[in-house]
Amino acid sequence: MRYLLVISKDPDTDYSGSFPDVPGCYATGQSAAEVQWRAYDALQIHLAGEEDHLPPARSIAELSNDPEAALDDPSICEMAWIQFSPHGALA
Repeated sequence: MRYLLVISKDPDTDYSGSFPDVPGCYATGQSAAEVQWRAYDALQIHLAGEEDHLPPARSIAELSNDPEAALDDPSICEMAWIQFSPHGALA
């Protein structure tokens, strides 16, 4: 299952990423690419053992209609789909 990662950058901070459909799962980094890399690992760890109760993954259109997803936040600089691999891809 793929989840949308929303990456933001404020002028005085590093990059940060969160998953609107996976509350509490975050990643940070010095670049958007580093956030994507770390977010993959964070997602695998966050959802490990939850394979029978995964949160539903919404489309960008569905998330756009959810004010809590805040996809119109001006600090958003990138979005990416991150795959959850339930049988482990961490090395």
